[in-house]
Amino acid sequence: MGISSQLNTELANKLGNLISRVSTLSESIGLEKATPINSKKTIKLVEKNFESLELDKALNEIFSFIDVCNEYIQEKKPWETKNKKVIYQLANAIKDFTILLSPFIPDTCEKIAKTFNFDITLKTLKSDLKVSKITKSEILFKKIELNSHIEETRVIQNNKINKSNSIPGIMTLIEFKDWEKIDLKVGKIEKVEDIEGADKLYKLTVNIGKENKIVCAGLKKHYSKEQLKNKKIILFVNLTPRKMKGVESQGMILAAISEDESQVILISPEKDIKEGSKIR
Repeated sequence: MGISSQLNTELANKLGNLISRVSTLSESIGLEKATPINSKKTIKLVEKNFESLELDKALNEIFSFIDVCNEYIQEKKPWETKNKKVIYQLANAIKDFTILLSPFIPDTCEKIAKTFNFDITLKTLKSDLKVSKITKSEILFKKIELNSHIEETRVIQNNKINKSNSIPGIMTLIEFKDWEKIDLKVGKIEKVEDIEGADKLYKLTVNIGKENKIVCAGLKKHYSKEQLKNKKIILFVNLTPRKMKGVESQGMILAAISEDESQVILISPEKDIKEGSKIR
Protein backbone atom coordinates (compact mmCIF):
# COMPACT_ATOMS: atom_id res chain seq x y z
CA MET A 1 0.00 0.00 0.00
CA GLY A 2 1.73 3.16 -1.08
CA ILE A 3 2.43 5.87 -3.62
CA SER A 4 5.54 5.89 -5.80
CA SER A 5 8.45 8.01 -4.58
CA GLN A 6 8.41 9.67 -8.03
CA LEU A 7 5.39 11.77 -7.15
CA ASN A 8 3.92 13.62 -10.09
CA THR A 9 3.07 17.25 -10.67
CA GLU A 10 -0.58 16.85 -9.68
CA LEU A 11 0.33 15.54 -6.24
CA ALA A 12 2.87 18.35 -5.77
CA ASN A 13 0.22 20.93 -6.70
CA LYS A 14 -2.63 19.57 -4.60
CA LEU A 15 -0.80 18.59 -1.45
CA GLY A 16 2.65 20.16 -1.51
CA ASN A 17 1.50 23.67 -2.38
CA LEU A 18 -1.23 23.60 0.28
CA ILE A 19 1.26 22.57 2.97
CA SER A 20 3.69 25.28 1.85
CA ARG A 21 1.04 28.04 1.77
CA VAL A 22 -0.57 27.21 5.11
CA SER A 23 2.73 26.73 6.95
CA THR A 24 4.02 30.05 5.54
CA LEU A 25 0.84 31.86 6.62
CA SER A 26 1.02 30.20 10.03
CA GLU A 27 4.58 31.42 10.51
CA SER A 28 3.96 35.01 9.33
CA ILE A 29 0.43 35.63 10.66
CA GLY A 30 -0.23 32.99 13.31
CA LEU A 31 -3.19 30.88 14.41
CA GLU A 32 -6.30 31.49 16.46
CA LYS A 33 -8.47 28.55 17.48
CA ALA A 34 -11.75 28.25 15.60
CA THR A 35 -14.42 25.72 14.65
CA PRO A 36 -12.62 23.19 12.40
CA ILE A 37 -13.48 22.40 8.80
CA ASN A 38 -15.72 19.33 9.14
CA SER A 39 -13.74 16.20 8.28
CA LYS A 40 -15.96 13.66 10.08
CA LYS A 41 -17.60 12.37 6.89
CA THR A 42 -14.20 11.89 5.21
CA ILE A 43 -12.79 10.08 8.25
CA LYS A 44 -15.80 7.77 8.41
CA LEU A 45 -15.62 6.93 4.68
CA VAL A 46 -11.86 6.33 4.77
CA GLU A 47 -12.20 4.00 7.77
CA LYS A 48 -14.96 2.11 5.95
CA ASN A 49 -12.80 1.79 2.81
CA PHE A 50 -9.86 0.49 4.85
CA GLU A 51 -12.06 -2.12 6.51
CA SER A 52 -13.21 -3.40 3.11
CA LEU A 53 -9.65 -3.17 1.69
CA GLU A 54 -10.79 -0.61 -0.92
CA LEU A 55 -7.59 1.38 -0.65
CA ASP A 56 -8.03 3.25 -3.94
CA LYS A 57 -11.40 4.56 -2.72
CA ALA A 58 -9.83 5.59 0.61
CA LEU A 59 -7.16 7.56 -1.24
CA ASN A 60 -9.76 9.21 -3.45
CA GLU A 61 -11.74 10.34 -0.38
CA ILE A 62 -8.60 11.84 1.17
CA PHE A 63 -7.76 13.79 -1.98
CA SER A 64 -11.37 14.96 -2.27
CA PHE A 65 -10.96 16.51 1.17
CA ILE A 66 -7.63 18.05 0.15
CA ASP A 67 -9.48 19.62 -2.81
CA VAL A 68 -12.01 21.08 -0.34
CA CYS A 69 -9.13 22.63 1.60
CA ASN A 70 -7.59 24.11 -1.56
CA GLU A 71 -10.96 25.61 -2.52
CA TYR A 72 -11.38 26.99 1.00
CA ILE A 73 -8.03 28.80 1.05
CA GLN A 74 -8.79 30.32 -2.37
CA GLU A 75 -12.22 31.45 -1.21
CA LYS A 76 -11.10 32.93 2.13
CA LYS A 77 -7.78 34.46 0.95
CA PRO A 78 -6.13 34.59 4.40
CA TRP A 79 -3.00 36.18 2.90
CA GLU A 80 -5.17 39.25 2.29
CA THR A 81 -7.51 39.15 5.28
CA LYS A 82 -4.81 38.05 7.80
CA ASN A 83 -7.55 35.94 9.40
CA LYS A 84 -5.85 33.74 11.99
CA LYS A 85 -8.99 31.63 12.47
CA VAL A 86 -9.07 30.60 8.81
CA ILE A 87 -5.39 29.67 8.98
CA TYR A 88 -6.12 27.54 12.06
CA GLN A 89 -9.00 25.81 10.27
CA LEU A 90 -6.70 24.92 7.38
CA ALA A 91 -3.90 23.74 9.70
CA ASN A 92 -6.36 21.54 11.59
CA ALA A 93 -7.66 20.08 8.32
CA ILE A 94 -4.06 19.33 7.31
CA LYS A 95 -3.68 17.40 10.56
CA ASP A 96 -6.74 15.31 9.76
CA PHE A 97 -5.90 14.38 6.18
CA THR A 98 -2.21 13.82 6.99
CA ILE A 99 -3.09 11.17 9.58
CA LEU A 100 -5.45 9.52 7.08
CA LEU A 101 -2.79 9.68 4.37
CA SER A 102 0.04 8.35 6.57
CA PRO A 103 -0.34 4.65 5.62
CA PHE A 104 0.26 5.61 1.97
CA ILE A 105 3.21 8.02 2.32
CA PRO A 106 4.45 7.68 5.92
CA ASP A 107 7.76 9.56 5.55
CA THR A 108 6.14 12.61 3.96
CA CYS A 109 3.33 12.62 6.51
CA GLU A 110 5.85 12.52 9.36
CA LYS A 111 7.46 15.66 7.91
CA ILE A 112 4.07 17.40 7.73
CA ALA A 113 3.24 16.36 11.30
CA LYS A 114 6.56 17.74 12.51
CA THR A 115 5.92 21.06 10.75
CA PHE A 116 2.46 21.47 12.30
CA ASN A 117 3.43 19.98 15.68
CA PHE A 118 1.11 16.99 16.02
CA ASP A 119 1.49 13.22 16.40
CA ILE A 120 0.15 10.73 13.88
CA THR A 121 -2.23 8.85 16.17
CA LEU A 122 -5.93 8.02 16.29
CA LYS A 123 -6.25 10.15 19.43
CA THR A 124 -4.83 13.16 17.59
CA LEU A 125 -7.23 12.58 14.68
CA LYS A 126 -10.17 12.87 17.07
CA SER A 127 -8.95 16.03 18.80
CA ASP A 128 -8.40 19.61 17.64
CA LEU A 129 -4.96 20.89 16.69
CA LYS A 130 -3.18 22.72 19.49
CA VAL A 131 -2.18 26.31 18.68
CA SER A 132 1.62 26.45 18.49
CA LYS A 133 4.47 28.20 16.70
CA ILE A 134 4.76 26.87 13.14
CA THR A 135 7.57 27.50 10.67
CA LYS A 136 7.47 27.21 6.90
CA SER A 137 7.62 23.65 5.60
CA GLU A 138 10.43 22.35 3.45
CA ILE A 139 9.55 21.48 -0.15
CA LEU A 140 7.86 18.09 0.10
CA PHE A 141 7.69 17.15 -3.56
CA LYS A 142 9.79 18.06 -6.55
CA LYS A 143 7.81 18.23 -9.75
CA ILE A 144 8.89 15.66 -12.29
CA GLU A 145 9.84 16.79 -15.76
CA LEU A 146 9.32 14.01 -18.28
CA ASN A 147 10.72 13.72 -21.78
CA SER A 148 8.08 13.97 -24.48
CA HIS A 149 8.39 10.27 -25.37
CA ILE A 150 7.79 9.09 -21.78
CA GLU A 151 4.29 9.13 -20.33
CA GLU A 152 3.63 9.77 -16.65
CA THR A 153 3.27 6.46 -14.86
CA ARG A 154 0.69 7.67 -12.41
CA VAL A 155 -1.64 10.67 -12.44
CA ILE A 156 -3.76 11.74 -9.51
CA GLN A 157 -6.47 13.83 -11.13
CA ASN A 158 -10.11 14.79 -10.63
CA ASN A 159 -10.22 12.89 -7.32
CA LYS A 160 -9.48 9.62 -9.12
CA ILE A 161 -6.36 7.53 -9.58
CA ASN A 162 -5.90 7.06 -13.31
CA LYS A 163 -3.40 4.82 -15.03
CA SER A 164 -1.26 6.19 -17.84
CA ASN A 165 1.66 3.82 -18.10
CA SER A 166 4.34 3.44 -20.70
CA ILE A 167 4.25 -0.24 -19.73
CA PRO A 168 0.73 -1.66 -20.11
CA GLY A 169 -0.69 -3.33 -16.99
CA ILE A 170 1.78 -1.77 -14.56
CA MET A 171 0.22 0.56 -11.97
CA THR A 172 3.36 2.61 -11.36
CA LEU A 173 7.11 2.26 -11.64
CA ILE A 174 9.22 2.35 -8.49
CA GLU A 175 12.93 2.34 -7.86
CA PHE A 176 14.57 -0.84 -6.57
CA LYS A 177 15.56 1.02 -3.39
CA ASP A 178 11.85 1.51 -2.65
CA TRP A 179 11.15 -2.20 -3.08
CA GLU A 180 13.97 -2.93 -0.62
CA LYS A 181 12.09 -1.00 2.09
CA ILE A 182 9.18 -3.46 1.98
CA ASP A 183 9.46 -6.31 4.50
CA LEU A 184 7.39 -9.32 3.45
CA LYS A 185 7.45 -12.49 5.55
CA VAL A 186 5.74 -15.86 5.68
CA GLY A 187 3.26 -15.98 8.55
CA LYS A 188 0.98 -18.57 10.08
CA ILE A 189 -2.49 -17.57 11.26
CA GLU A 190 -2.74 -18.99 14.76
CA LYS A 191 -5.89 -17.31 16.03
CA VAL A 192 -9.02 -15.90 14.33
CA GLU A 193 -11.40 -13.67 16.28
CA ASP A 194 -14.44 -11.54 15.56
CA ILE A 195 -14.29 -7.79 16.14
CA GLU A 196 -17.27 -6.20 17.83
CA GLY A 197 -19.23 -4.04 15.42
CA ALA A 198 -17.27 -5.19 12.34
CA ASP A 199 -19.21 -7.07 9.66
CA LYS A 200 -16.23 -7.73 7.39
CA LEU A 201 -13.20 -7.78 9.67
CA TYR A 202 -11.42 -10.58 11.50
CA LYS A 203 -8.77 -10.00 14.13
CA LEU A 204 -5.93 -12.37 13.24
CA THR A 205 -2.94 -13.37 15.34
CA VAL A 206 -0.14 -14.15 12.88
CA ASN A 207 3.06 -15.94 13.87
CA ILE A 208 6.05 -14.61 11.87
CA GLY A 209 8.74 -16.61 13.65
CA LYS A 210 10.18 -14.65 16.55
CA GLU A 211 7.00 -12.69 17.25
CA ASN A 212 3.29 -12.48 16.62
CA LYS A 213 1.49 -9.69 14.78
CA ILE A 214 -2.13 -8.63 15.21
CA VAL A 215 -3.73 -7.96 11.83
CA CYS A 216 -7.24 -6.79 10.95
CA ALA A 217 -8.38 -8.26 7.64
CA GLY A 218 -11.67 -7.89 5.75
CA LEU A 219 -12.05 -11.58 4.98
CA LYS A 220 -15.34 -12.60 6.58
CA LYS A 221 -17.21 -12.78 3.26
CA HIS A 222 -14.51 -14.96 1.73
CA TYR A 223 -13.10 -17.22 4.47
CA SER A 224 -14.49 -18.97 7.53
CA LYS A 225 -12.52 -19.07 10.76
CA GLU A 226 -11.77 -22.75 10.16
CA GLN A 227 -10.36 -22.02 6.70
CA LEU A 228 -8.02 -19.38 8.09
CA LYS A 229 -6.78 -21.19 11.20
CA ASN A 230 -3.19 -22.46 10.70
CA LYS A 231 -3.06 -21.14 7.14
CA LYS A 232 0.32 -19.91 5.87
CA ILE A 233 0.15 -16.45 4.31
CA ILE A 234 2.40 -13.57 3.18
CA LEU A 235 2.43 -10.60 5.56
CA PHE A 236 3.49 -7.01 4.83
CA VAL A 237 5.30 -6.59 8.15
CA ASN A 238 6.65 -3.02 8.23
CA LEU A 239 3.44 -1.22 7.31
CA THR A 240 2.53 1.74 9.54
CA PRO A 241 0.12 0.40 12.22
CA ARG A 242 -3.47 1.61 11.95
CA LYS A 243 -6.42 1.32 14.32
CA MET A 244 -9.51 -0.35 12.88
CA LYS A 245 -12.62 -0.64 15.06
CA GLY A 246 -10.44 0.01 18.10
CA VAL A 247 -7.89 -2.70 17.23
CA GLU A 248 -4.36 -1.75 16.14
CA SER A 249 -3.57 -3.61 12.92
CA GLN A 250 0.18 -4.23 12.62
CA GLY A 251 0.49 -5.32 9.01
CA MET A 252 -1.36 -6.40 5.89
CA ILE A 253 -1.96 -9.86 4.48
CA LEU A 254 -1.38 -10.09 0.72
CA ALA A 255 -4.26 -11.30 -1.41
CA ALA A 256 -5.30 -11.48 -5.04
CA ILE A 257 -8.55 -9.59 -5.68
CA SER A 258 -10.70 -9.88 -8.79
CA GLU A 259 -11.59 -6.71 -10.69
CA ASP A 260 -15.17 -6.67 -9.38
CA GLU A 261 -13.87 -7.63 -5.89
CA SER A 262 -16.14 -10.67 -5.77
CA GLN A 263 -13.12 -12.94 -5.20
CA VAL A 264 -10.42 -12.50 -2.58
CA ILE A 265 -7.77 -15.22 -2.50
CA LEU A 266 -4.95 -15.16 0.04
CA ILE A 267 -1.45 -15.57 -1.35
CA SER A 268 0.37 -18.52 0.23
CA PRO A 269 3.81 -20.13 -0.24
CA GLU A 270 3.78 -22.86 -2.91
CA LYS A 271 5.42 -25.30 -0.48
CA ASP A 272 5.60 -25.41 3.29
CA ILE A 273 8.26 -23.13 4.72
CA LYS A 274 9.08 -21.88 8.21
CA GLU A 275 7.24 -18.88 9.60
CA GLY A 276 9.32 -15.70 9.39
CA SER A 277 10.94 -16.65 6.08
CA LYS A 278 11.53 -13.51 3.99
CA ILE A 279 9.96 -12.88 0.58
CA ARG A 280 12.46 -11.56 -1.98
